[in-house]
Amino acid sequence: MIKLSYGVQRQVCFNNFYEYYFALGFLADSRNAELRWENNEDQGAWGSEGRIHCLVPETNFPPFFKFTAGRGNVYARINCNEYVATLIREHNFKQKSKHQDIEAIMKTVPLEYRQSFQDGYGSKLNMNPVYEKNTVKYQTSNRTVNKEVLHSSTVHTISQSSSLIEISVGDKVIHTTFGEGVIITINEKILCVSFPIHGEKKFSNPSSFTDGFLKKIK
Repeated sequence: MIKLSYGVQRQVCFNNFYEYYFALGFLADSRNAELRWENNEDQGAWGSEGRIHCLVPETNFPPFFKFTAGRGNVYARINCNEYVATLIREHNFKQKSKHQDIEAIMKTVPLEYRQSFQDGYGSKLNMNPVYEKNTVKYQTSNRTVNKEVLHSSTVHTISQSSSLIEISVGDKVIHTTFGEGVIITINEKILCVSFPIHGEKKFSNPSSFTDGFLKKIK
């Protein structure tokens, strides 16, 4: 079942479905994780357990998961039968596979959240809050854009019309469809804009700017 919280101890928890599908994209990258369904009862343990093996350090993962210790080439594990079952049944993930079928997984992602999925799949951003500042590169058309992610600040540097601009809460923007609005919340992947007529709308950050849907105005 698709929902925002999984496990008795909330081992997997999201604030909204943008985060849900961002994480889905991250896990779909086979370089990041591998799904396992371990038959522990064969070894005298309590029962089978669905696990996500972390193939990169847990500090590289989005901050939506609780980890247990890994071993060998596995940096850590995420133990949650309910979530692993959802990935397999609802999103066409394969277990014990070195490569996921991205096309099959993408078919399960609503159009509204495709950009969040793609951001997660292409993200190498360290989102762990212990890090106060990171620099990430986004590839847009034939140019690379540097974006600073400041956890201690709401200011973000992005590309607009081949130049770098700073955006923060309170800035005025204009959307190609909804007109003028004001940024009310922002983080490294999503921003929310309040429009006088159309209300609050969420957009992917920074692609809504780099793709030309949003533009900062004075």
